[in-house]
Amino acid sequence: MECEIAIGPVATVTDAPDWWPYTPEFPHWHVWRGVAGLLYARRPRSSPPRVVRGQDAVDLLDQIRRAEVARVTGRPARAGH
Repeated sequence: MECEIAIGPVATVTDAPDWWPYTPEFPHWHVWRGVAGLLYARRPRSSPPRVVRGQDAVDLLDQIRRAEVARVTGRPARAGH
């Protein structure tokens, strides 16, 4: 019987391919697709922890941009602004 063990994060083609064009703009964000189909992103080693979600890559990109503005300015991001 064969046993396959994955060590560390394993990316597959189906993880979040629609996000890949945006990775150079936000290289510090880790993106994955959740069970329900939503895209999630987190910024490792951030304090407080930053996690955002979006229905598609464009929505997620907008959420990440808001989180980055909030991180840099120290003020909470407001939706639609």
